[in-house]
Amino acid sequence: MITTLNNKQMWVLVAAMFFFSVSALFPPWLYHDPGMSGTRSAGYHFIYSPPKVRPDAEMRRLFLISPDRPAFYITVRIDPVRSLGQRIAITFMALGFLLIFSHRKSIIKLLFGGLFLLIGAGFTGLVCLLSWIL
Repeated sequence: MITTLNNKQMWVLVAAMFFFSVSALFPPWLYHDPGMSGTRSAGYHFIYSPPKVRPDAEMRRLFLISPDRPAFYITVRIDPVRSLGQRIAITFMALGFLLIFSHRKSIIKLLFGGLFLLIGAGFTGLVCLLSWIL
């Protein structure tokens, strides 16, 4: 059975597509020290202009590396965990709102919609926590 979407559901889809696009165009980046397997957040930057590695002294402070340690090599890469977490959060939030804003409401739709919103909020919290920790 094919159903049409109401205005609220259309806005949910438009918002989800917008947030997916922003998430893809401005992913979270990491500074990575392969020698120590350490990582630190480098923030969110445009996909085609990744953040630059900071000067040596600043990177040593960021990674808590002593000045007497030999030269080290820092790379920059996209954070796949936070990026995936964001997309999962967007998907679950969109599904939750689509169910809650449906034409014919039922207790099952409302329960699953609420559950999906809780899962989406949990992933949002996880992404925020990872951003804060790194």
